[in-house]
Amino acid sequence: MKHAPVDNPNLPITRQPLLIAISLTALALTAAAGYALAAPNSALALIWDFTGSDTGDTLGYAVAAAGDVNGDGFADVLIGAPKDTRAVSREGVAYLFNGGPGGLSAGWAAGSSEKGANFGSAVSSADDVNGDGYADVIVGAPDYKNDKTQAGAAFVYFGSAAGLSATPNWAYVSPQGAAHLGISVSSAGDVNNDGYADVIIGASDFLSDTTLLGAALLFLGSETGPAGTPHQILLGEQANARFGFAVSSAGDVNGDGFADVIIGAPQFDHAAEDTGAAFLFFGSGCGLVQTAGWWVGGSQPGARLGASVAAGDVNGDGYTDVIVGAPQNTVNQSQEGSALIFYGSAAGPAATPGWQADSGQSLSGFGGAVSAGDVNQDGFDDVLVGASRYTNDQNEEGAVFFYFGSAAGLSPTPGWRAEGNKSETEFGFAVAAAGDINRDGYADVLIGAPQYRIETDIRGRAYAYLGAASAASQPDYSVFLPLLLKN
Repeated sequence: MKHAPVDNPNLPITRQPLLIAISLTALALTAAAGYALAAPNSALALIWDFTGSDTGDTLGYAVAAAGDVNGDGFADVLIGAPKDTRAVSREGVAYLFNGGPGGLSAGWAAGSSEKGANFGSAVSSADDVNGDGYADVIVGAPDYKNDKTQAGAAFVYFGSAAGLSATPNWAYVSPQGAAHLGISVSSAGDVNNDGYADVIIGASDFLSDTTLLGAALLFLGSETGPAGTPHQILLGEQANARFGFAVSSAGDVNGDGFADVIIGAPQFDHAAEDTGAAFLFFGSGCGLVQTAGWWVGGSQPGARLGASVAAGDVNGDGYTDVIVGAPQNTVNQSQEGSALIFYGSAAGPAATPGWQADSGQSLSGFGGAVSAGDVNQDGFDDVLVGASRYTNDQNEEGAVFFYFGSAAGLSPTPGWRAEGNKSETEFGFAVAAAGDINRDGYADVLIGAPQYRIETDIRGRAYAYLGAASAASQPDYSVFLPLLLKN
């Protein structure tokens, strides 16, 4: 397969219309003052978990809302296990769990049929790419070979009344070796406002001529699903910056009726080496505007800003806000990690962050994963931040911090926190707002811990927590996971 031609190649960063750089100032996290074991039906109560069945599965490496793939009114969820085995050893497996009145139940699984493909490293809802009324899903396999080592691929499965299709309805394999296409995947929203959802796929090691620029590929939806070739290829502007490592729909940041897309490049050199950067591309009737309308660069060496990206309306003003993680940013502690929000407006995102949180603990990985959703149904999106190497009572157990939205923006300190409660589980490596899996009116939460062990065997585990109206009235509420959970 060949790429569609690009009519207007990206201009260099120095010629882009909006140049934004920030100094990551300290807005330090205030430690939670009191902790309590979660009671049944309490705010964000743990209701479900699922553990990998074999050694090395790394289940929970990726988690995502799937939308409602079977049209039953309950949100479904996706879990990636990129080292799992279904038909072929270590091919990678993606699991779908169906929502229902009692929570989640197993519904579907698919593998890559190729050893070492890392299928399931990235999973996402594709929204409704074929306009049939059912949500579809997209799965990335960044080491899929196609006769070229680590070329990478992405696969779309259509939803229906019977659930997801058993085999992919659409696939795109990189024609270029070592591109790692599929390292990130996401719905792009409807960037051209034609009524069909589109998809964006990252290829962080894509070559342009002989330069390793990285790329993000946009495929437009249609009645038959995504097109066979990319509508656009957005190229990075700096060698080895890993542009496309993270991709996400940004919603409609500037309120013009077209969905926008945010792309991370965590090894971008701005103020120093590997400060990282995130770029926003605005939608239009022709697709994405080919040059970034906004970008932000980190200021600390090795901060890796842009390793995670997401969007949500945390202040309820009708404009989507951009969320960016910088998991090795240094503020008060060496490489403690940060998460930042840039509030949206008719002119696009603000030039400087309106909110920033930092972990206060060196090498915690805070900001390695970010997501947003309204768990207490108050009209404001809330924000999840993962810190997969956070240490409290267990070494590098990992933790997830939850910040509530309001008319004034995000709360300055976390209103809820959960921890891995077992050493080196990487709890919080992946986080997602899950949609409403039990149809109680509140969005729920998914968390992945890909290094979770059964005795000494690394299996990986995924968790679901129920949202609740009482969430906003539970300041500094923390959950320490029980030692024994159902498999």
